[in-house]
Amino acid sequence: MIKEYMEKNTAEMVRRLSELVAIPGVFEDTPSKGAPFGKNIRRSLEYVLNMGQQMGFQVKNYDGYAGEITAGKGNRMIGILCHTDVVSAGEGWNTEPFEPVEKDGKLYGRGTSDDKGPLVASLFAMKYLADNQMIPEDACLRMIVGTDEEESWQCIRYYLDHAETLPQVSVVPDANFPLLYCEKGLLDFDLTSAETSDEKAEIQIVELKGGRSRNIVPDEASCLLKCEEPEKTAENLELPEQVTVEITDGFLKLSVRGISTHCMSPEKGFNAVSCLLETLGQFGEKLSHASYMKQFHQAVGMDYDGARLGCAMEDPAGVLTFNSFNCASVMSLISPVPSVTRSTVSSCITISSPSAEVCTSSSIPSAPCLMASSNASRVFSGLYPLAPLCAHTFVVLFAVSVISICLSYIKFIYSAFQ
Repeated sequence: MIKEYMEKNTAEMVRRLSELVAIPGVFEDTPSKGAPFGKNIRRSLEYVLNMGQQMGFQVKNYDGYAGEITAGKGNRMIGILCHTDVVSAGEGWNTEPFEPVEKDGKLYGRGTSDDKGPLVASLFAMKYLADNQMIPEDACLRMIVGTDEEESWQCIRYYLDHAETLPQVSVVPDANFPLLYCEKGLLDFDLTSAETSDEKAEIQIVELKGGRSRNIVPDEASCLLKCEEPEKTAENLELPEQVTVEITDGFLKLSVRGISTHCMSPEKGFNAVSCLLETLGQFGEKLSHASYMKQFHQAVGMDYDGARLGCAMEDPAGVLTFNSFNCASVMSLISPVPSVTRSTVSSCITISSPSAEVCTSSSIPSAPCLMASSNASRVFSGLYPLAPLCAHTFVVLFAVSVISICLSYIKFIYSAFQ
């Protein structure tokens, strides 16, 4: 029966997913009523809630911060946590990120695997269970739809403050195979220090930029340097292969092309921001902001484990990972360069730290949680961060299986955690 259901609905799943991916749900700092994170994220949330309503489920919109879709009327609630927002597309695609393309059984587009594909698969799994009377009378399934998972999780905070009932057990279809029982914690912080900038230095930083989002390794960074002899200055550098040099309007421009990947596994990418700052450090005292480059090298450098800050660690959940993601704010006081002043500069850091807190959902406090996945792999190939969606029928089967297991053992789970 499941096989027939999948065969019948695969095309509809692909259509729904394609339409959802076509909505560029990237965070916008232009809040308005009903759209706290921008109009496109509101569109994506409304699309999902409309889809749930058309399937016959109860839906509720929490002022654009989050939504919920409920199947069944029982008090024993299983949560399914998903989100509609995505990371900015960036560069290096060989297809349009928000114009989904199906090829070789995969759907290419931003958000196909994180997290719109799992969301659509879970909705169809809920529909299957509801249509076949597989949800016990004393239970219900509730999909909680977040809209700010990629940024600051304001969505779930708002939901926790306004939802009347929270799930006792949750499935989170936003991870890798096989089932996971715990998840790394996440810490964002700005590392600041007061450093001296010298306008009399031989080499002056005029512009420095790079990085877009806290949860991805930056794949590009660049700077403009003012110096007497740009060509000769460039010759004295030992340039990594990722760095290119050009003379632009009398300025020396350094550009770095890195490899973008999720901050949970920064070792799979190449951090363009860190590479640029380390390269600038080669100028030593000749650079206007030499003291900052020295501090950055001592505290961060090209490391991905936080060892230079003394916070490297490992436990059964994995190793701590460390990502320096932004230099747009790092040197925000650079232009115009002040005359020998003390200025505060900062590096923006994301740490994914191991957590020994088993079965605790970060979004639903004190709620037992299983991590499930409906994407077999998450691929970032060089400069082509294409997120392939594995066979849609298998996605539905997996989601149905996970939820069915939870339903079958719901009384056992409750007794174990009460």
